[in-house]
Amino acid sequence: MSLLENITTLYPNAVPFVDFTIQDNGYGPFISSWNINGPIPEGAIMGISAAQWFEEHHGELRADSQVLIGKIDRIQDMLSANPQVAAAATAAEPGAIIPGTGMVKEEVLMGLALIAVFRAFLATEVATGITVRNAVYRLG
Repeated sequence: MSLLENITTLYPNAVPFVDFTIQDNGYGPFISSWNINGPIPEGAIMGISAAQWFEEHHGELRADSQVLIGKIDRIQDMLSANPQVAAAATAAEPGAIIPGTGMVKEEVLMGLALIAVFRAFLATEVATGITVRNAVYRLG
């Protein structure tokens, strides 16, 4: 049964585009407005705008980005202090702790990959001499 059929079966007097609106932005149908004095059908998805979603999740995103920035800071500081870390991580066996880092090979390589992605994304910032860390802080 489609979402429209589900709603009109539960609420036979409901008028589409007046009492409710269904949209599909390519990720499946969802209810974008609901003006019926009754519960939304079970299993239906109530959509929200991107702005509403960002407003609701901004704190979580900010906390997640702070954790990510902390990890990037740690890797970047280690690389600044010891440029041989990358070579040591590349040559190490899987799961081996890289000397001077306290991290296993995979963590160091993941950090290096994150820095590489940020450098590519922020190429103009980095080219002008701004560190990845400062560019991320400015974005964030």
